[in-house]
Amino acid sequence: MLAHTCWNELRDHGSKRPAVLDERVVEASMELLVRQYDPFYTQIWSDLTSIQQKTLVAVIQERGVSLQSLKVTQFVGKGASTVQRALGGVNGTQCSSRGRERRWSEDAL
Repeated sequence: MLAHTCWNELRDHGSKRPAVLDERVVEASMELLVRQYDPFYTQIWSDLTSIQQKTLVAVIQERGVSLQSLKVTQFVGKGASTVQRALGGVNGTQCSSRGRERRWSEDAL
């Protein structure tokens, strides 16, 4: 999506100078995407329980590994089985790689 938006930005470039993909184009494209999709993702986020939200933040922080570790369970504030159930709930929502099955690794304690 980002590459497509950058391409459109460069294609629609109105200057007589050649369009160049640089940091400014990438940042502008990212800002546009965030503004366009904010309502969609805000609704998904709002539909998650607070435990699912904390678990999803932990997935991002831990890069999807060791999600039942002591560090993660302390961050979420719940036990490993609750984190596992929250992962199952998040996997069943639209925030888990739309259109593809996405499962995060669940290491045993």
